[in-house]
Amino acid sequence: MSINIHIEGDRNAFLSKKGIDKFKDLIRKEFENQNIQNINSYSKFLKDNFEFYLIKIKDKDLKIGIRNTDLNKKKKYLELKLNELRQKRMSQQQINYIKEKTIKKNQDNEKIKNVLNEYENVKKLTKNPILNPLDVYKNKEQYKEIIKELVITFGENNPFGRYYKLLLESII
Repeated sequence: MSINIHIEGDRNAFLSKKGIDKFKDLIRKEFENQNIQNINSYSKFLKDNFEFYLIKIKDKDLKIGIRNTDLNKKKKYLELKLNELRQKRMSQQQINYIKEKTIKKNQDNEKIKNVLNEYENVKKLTKNPILNPLDVYKNKEQYKEIIKELVITFGENNPFGRYYKLLLESII
């Protein structure tokens, strides 16, 4: 009666390729002779820090697993994986941060363009002095209250009121 032996795990754990065949032959003989107690002595075919274990015994099939017993190596592997995940998360956060800044910058640029366009339109309507948006941007805090009063004074339906409202929204 011949037993099929399947090895699951890293075959590099064996000392040599011939060692795999010798290992299988000796295990077959032990099972045919019903001498299962001596199986653990065959770990001599494996490199240090490796061990084998029985996974499944079924009729003429035997599955043997091989695992690394070096905990430090496992820890290092897990730490590497954890570091990779952290780096991915950090890079994703950086990308999201850059996207947010870019969107905000583009929105700010769009607001400034709208304010400048409205400024040009209002400037055509009157010869009276109007607050220049460039001066306002240089001294935002100084002009904030003044612009709030101008928005209330002119109202939102008035072109001047719309200009001052846009200007106020862009500096807040």
